Amino acid sequence: MPRILPWIASTFMAVVLFLATPAQAWEGLVIGVHDGDTITVLNWDLETVKVRLADVDCPELDQPWGYMAKWYTMYQCLARFVDVEQRGYDRRV
Repeated sequence: MPRILPWIASTFMAVVLFLATPAQAWEGLVIGVHDGDTITVLNWDLETVKVRLADVDCPELDQPWGYMAKWYTMYQCLARFVDVEQRGYDRRV
């Protein structure tokens, strides 16, 4: 296992959404994983929100270990409820 995987697990507990409203928290269900640092969360209004994990840098899918990083993120959070703290907006999402 690469060194990045335990780091993802420990950082996942601090899931952070980069949206415009700072320090606003909400809860949702993880319904999709795009790659090792981007997930889709379904909120209580049944809206899907693409979430980037703060301070997590994973390889892209076309890079070495990219699919392993995605698999590990799926293993850690898919179909689980998470608390999301919004800090800012990421223009890449």
